[in-house]
Amino acid sequence: MADTPRNVAPPGEEWRDMRPGAVAPAEAEDILRQARRNIREHRMGDAEVRVQDRRGRPLAGLPVTVELTRHAFLFGESLWPLDVMIRHGQAGTDRVRAWQQRFRQVFNAATNLCYWTERPRNDASKTEDRQGEPRLENFAATVDWTVASGMTAKGHPLFWSIPKCVPEWRPTGTGWCGSAVSTATMPCATRPATARRWAGLSRSRRRRPARSCWRQDKQRSL
Repeated sequence: MADTPRNVAPPGEEWRDMRPGAVAPAEAEDILRQARRNIREHRMGDAEVRVQDRRGRPLAGLPVTVELTRHAFLFGESLWPLDVMIRHGQAGTDRVRAWQQRFRQVFNAATNLCYWTERPRNDASKTEDRQGEPRLENFAATVDWTVASGMTAKGHPLFWSIPKCVPEWRPTGTGWCGSAVSTATMPCATRPATARRWAGLSRSRRRRPARSCWRQDKQRSL
């Protein structure tokens, strides 16, 4: 049977290309082979460890245990489930605490959601789905938890210009984008605590070596 042609997802729905069956088997094998090559090139390297005594003299023949305590590679996930549980009044429950503990065990970074809106209307986090009703409390809560847990926080996205992420109450057509950005950033700018969180997220992201991720997200998140 011939490989099924790949369906290209519309802008803003690129994640659909990652679903099982969305990529033809031959293409999937090529992707995995390239990923393995990239791992060796970008995530692996040689290291030399010298074991010395207190006077700096080399020691030989001793058993040595090396344990990785923190990884420079940011491995994270979206805090969508946590955001949903907080909005539904489950903060502080055993379910949330168990979820947070497991998240910390697996990841060292987290994406904190701050969509202006997300259509079709679903249970996603939205900062101003309805005009004049900004909601930033959940974004603040997830950022605070991420930072307190010692993980790297990323905000996503302050403004995303694709149709599904622009509220229905905004005008459409040419020339509206600048006004939309101004309105979208207003809730953050008028709340000092939220503005500080955004500044912190931007600084932490710029310090990281994963520049390819920064370039990919820059247009969507700023």
